Amino acid sequence: MKASALGAILGTLCCLPGGLTPTAAQRWNQLTPVPIQSVTLQDSFWSPKRSVWQEITIPDCFTKFENDRGGAFNNFDRVRDGKLDGHAGPPWYDGLIYEMIRGAADFLAAKPDPVLETRIDGYIGRIAAAQARDTNGYLNTWTQLQHPDQRWGLNGGNDGYQHEMYNVGALCEAAVHYYQATGKSSLLKVAVRLANYTCDQVGPAPKHELVPNHAIAEEAFGDLYLFFREHPGLKRDMPVTIDESRYLELAQYWVQARGHPRKDQPGYGASTRTTNRFLSKRPSKATPSVPPCCAPGLPRSRASMAATIIVKPPLACGKT
Repeated sequence: MKASALGAILGTLCCLPGGLTPTAAQRWNQLTPVPIQSVTLQDSFWSPKRSVWQEITIPDCFTKFENDRGGAFNNFDRVRDGKLDGHAGPPWYDGLIYEMIRGAADFLAAKPDPVLETRIDGYIGRIAAAQARDTNGYLNTWTQLQHPDQRWGLNGGNDGYQHEMYNVGALCEAAVHYYQATGKSSLLKVAVRLANYTCDQVGPAPKHELVPNHAIAEEAFGDLYLFFREHPGLKRDMPVTIDESRYLELAQYWVQARGHPRKDQPGYGASTRTTNRFLSKRPSKATPSVPPCCAPGLPRSRASMAATIIVKPPLACGKT
C-alpha cells in the first residue's frame, strides 16, 4: 500500500506546475546496486543454507576439481612444466574452475573466510605459473596440452569444443569478483594479460574473425571495461598496458558479428540463418526500447554499456 501511495503521489507531482521534471522522475526508476559486503542475512531459512554452501559445498567442489579424472588443477601444473598430453577432463574445465573462484569470491565478500581464501590463493598461484609459460599470456590448458598448434580452434581445430573464449571470459569475471572480495590483484594480472592477447588476436579482419560459442565473454569484457573505468589507479599495477576501451570494442564486435559470415569460423546451421533473418529486418539505426538507466536488473553503468553495444550498426565481417 505504501509503495502504491508513493507512486500516486509522484505521478501527481509530475503533472503539477513546477512538479518533478522528467529527469528527476526518472531517477526514481533507477536501480542502485548494493555491494555484497553491505548486505547481511540473518534468518532461519537462508542463513543456515548459506553456511552449508560456504563451509561444505564450496570446499567439496574444489576438492572434486583437485581429484576428478586426474585432477583438473593439475592441468595448470602440466602447462607450467611444459608437458604435452594428459589433460584431465574436458576443455571447459579451466572455465569451470574460474567460475568456482568467482562464486566463492562472492561468498568471501559476504563472509570472510581466511581458510577458504588461502586455499584459493594457492590455486591462483598455480594458474599464474601456468600462464607464465607463454610469453604472450595465452592460457587454455586443453589446447596447450592436446593441440598447441590450434589456438582459438584454428588450423583444423574446433572452437566450439575447445571453449577458448568461454574460458577467457570466465577468467576475467573471476578476477574482477576476487579483487572486489579480497582486494587482491594476483588473478586480475593473469586475466588482463590474457584479455589483451585476446584483443590482439580476435576481432575484425585482419584479426581472427571469431565470436564466442558460449555467452560469457561479451559480458566479461564489458565488466572488465567498467572495472578499470572505476579503478583507474590499478592500471599502473598491471603487467601490461591497460586501455579498457579495447575490451568494450571487442565485446561490441562479438555482439554485432554474431549471425554474420566470418572467415575464420563456420556457420552453425539453422541458428545462424534465423539470426540473419532477424538482423535483416532490423532498422538501420536501432534505438534501445528501454532507457539505459531504467533497464530492469541492470545497474546504471552496466545498462549504459549494454546500450553502447546494442545500438551501433552491424560490423562488416569477412566472407566465407
